[in-house]
Amino acid sequence: MNERLKILWLPAWYPSKIDFLNGDFVQRHACAVSMYADVIILFAIKDTSLFNVSIKVDIEEENGLFVYKGYYNTSTKNEILKKIILPFLYFKLFFKLYQIAKKRHGGFNLVHIHVSLWQGLLALWLKFTKQINYVITEHNSLFMPLGNINFTKNYLLKLIIKANFKYASAVHVVSKNLGNELKKKYLAIKIFSVIPNVVDNNLFFYAKNIDKNLKINFLAINGTNLFQKNTDGLIRSFSNLIRNGNHSVLHIAGPNDANLKNMIDELNLTDYVKFYGAISNTSVAKLMQDTDALIFFTRYETFGCVMAEALCCGKPVIASRLDVLQENLQENINALFVESENEKDLTEKLIYFVNNKDKFDNKKIAEDATAKYNFDKVGKDFLAFYTSVLEK
Repeated sequence: MNERLKILWLPAWYPSKIDFLNGDFVQRHACAVSMYADVIILFAIKDTSLFNVSIKVDIEEENGLFVYKGYYNTSTKNEILKKIILPFLYFKLFFKLYQIAKKRHGGFNLVHIHVSLWQGLLALWLKFTKQINYVITEHNSLFMPLGNINFTKNYLLKLIIKANFKYASAVHVVSKNLGNELKKKYLAIKIFSVIPNVVDNNLFFYAKNIDKNLKINFLAINGTNLFQKNTDGLIRSFSNLIRNGNHSVLHIAGPNDANLKNMIDELNLTDYVKFYGAISNTSVAKLMQDTDALIFFTRYETFGCVMAEALCCGKPVIASRLDVLQENLQENINALFVESENEKDLTEKLIYFVNNKDKFDNKKIAEDATAKYNFDKVGKDFLAFYTSVLEK
């Protein structure tokens, strides 16, 4: 194919003025693809700052992407009306975004759903009325066994998700483990392609740590789902490390830290734990470069973006022994594995790392990860993925 493909992206999650971190990994995928194809993104999200019955459209060109963002809301106090008006506004806005994008860009070669949710209805409509095929990329941790307890109870949405997968021309996942879980849930998925998440190597790169401080610095990234990240269990394990006489500091970035701060006070760890809140990727990258290892005591993941980012900085990952993480981590090469939820085992691995951190080749860890998760490689993998669908 000589001409650049035009791919219409329909993400369920994407950074916006409402949340600058929401779906930032989707944005990085889009940046990678935009090196080899035109990426036109439609994204709609509720904005509670809008009054009455409102929709608002912002058109942006960022990082070589064409992004059409829509904001909608109703300020009615009537809960019954709200349940009717909000879905109506969402779909009205989404189709308006499509009409604006179509007028500017013309036709599209393919539609790409990122995270299968309500926006899949537009993809289904385009497939059956305009004969434009679509593919799906799935990241959603709610498809994983533990995450599934929080899966949607909305019957209509369940039907839409099932239809999205049934009529998709191809399915892409960020890990083999996630793909296998999807196949169990949706029998229509016969095969899937695995392309990893991408890391911005302009931010996350190897920088030799010249700090002569004798203390070991660990980093943990908290999330919106406290159960998933198991940060409280991590803190208890770290507390035992300190009581063991090890001079270490735990740096925690991410939201939802109020209760954790109370926990730190109760455990007398205020001199050993530093909180940063929700910070930019630039700040996270600097933290990773200045610390010695990432602790990833998560209960479940579909990939683990922070794992890949830490590796690109040359930092070993002390991680839960999950199938999905074992796809990208190797024991004693770039990682130490801990039995999931086993706080005693985590403490023992932290102690081991304190005494053996020099056994890890930080530069080699960074080189291997950068070769695997860079924009150019992932962009080419997606182009091959699209081409295989279009040539069928």
